[in-house]
Amino acid sequence: MDMTNQDYGKLVNQYSQSSPLGKNMVWAFLVGGAICTAGQGLSNLYQNWGMDQDAAGGAVSITLILAAALLTGLGWFDKLAKRAGAGTLVPITGLPRPGVQKRGADHRHSG
Repeated sequence: MDMTNQDYGKLVNQYSQSSPLGKNMVWAFLVGGAICTAGQGLSNLYQNWGMDQDAAGGAVSITLILAAALLTGLGWFDKLAKRAGAGTLVPITGLPRPGVQKRGADHRHSG
């Protein structure tokens, strides 16, 4: 079956579903905001336990990455990421996702 790029584009548009942009943006904002709020709460908690701001920042990063890795292992993070999109990928919690790691590794080796 020979198909031009234009024919293929028409076929894709025919079968693809449109994304509800407004709904997706709200989900990304809410989930990303919740992750950042949790990070700030953890930072405050660690500082109350006696860590300075830099050490608390490192502890928050480690905690969020471990939590995201655990949720990924349980299969929950992917379900959340499908709904929230960039809201889960932009904060540091996106690091344990295999696709993000691969893109980062590809960038290091290509440049």
